[in-house]
Amino acid sequence: MPWIVSNPIYAGGPEERQALSGLPPAKTVLALLQPGREAVCHIEHDPRSEATASPTSRAGGAGLVFAYALGGGPPAGQFTALVLETTSHLVSSSDRISFRASSDRPMRCSVQVRHPGADGHFVRYQRSVYVDSEPREVTVCFSDMRPVSRTMPEHPDLSQVDAVLVVVDTTNTRPGTAGRVWLEQVCLEQAAIK
Repeated sequence: MPWIVSNPIYAGGPEERQALSGLPPAKTVLALLQPGREAVCHIEHDPRSEATASPTSRAGGAGLVFAYALGGGPPAGQFTALVLETTSHLVSSSDRISFRASSDRPMRCSVQVRHPGADGHFVRYQRSVYVDSEPREVTVCFSDMRPVSRTMPEHPDLSQVDAVLVVVDTTNTRPGTAGRVWLEQVCLEQAAIK
């Protein structure tokens, strides 16, 4: 068992990071957060938890600060989610989501995609990512996401996805915990054709 589990950490510019990651170079399909334009997003949470999203530009670009406070007591499904709305056309034209992230404490959060299911409930796929006080580039390939429920297909149907979420819940965070996550340069990307 490794003594530390984290996202890959790279030094250098975007091109060097891309080469080191083993991912093919990408082109931006859509910047979900754009300077001068309000993000199409909303907050979701269970009845005992609270969260807000506010614009920020700590690095000079468009971004959001996601403040969360999970409800206390024993774990009972407490969650908070920042929901970035998009369209299935844009997601199905992409193969990954990338962003710059930091937080006020070392933590793991879940990056998710979702779409409505046939039974009226959401179908969700996720990938856990590590963030801390040092801003870092994060890339999550949709093919690396796994279903939240074992009854779902192995990979998401990107032609149905209409939202990207950043979720803090009791899977990785203790009930009663409050904190902040900064997100900037959130983009849907597709491998560039050479």
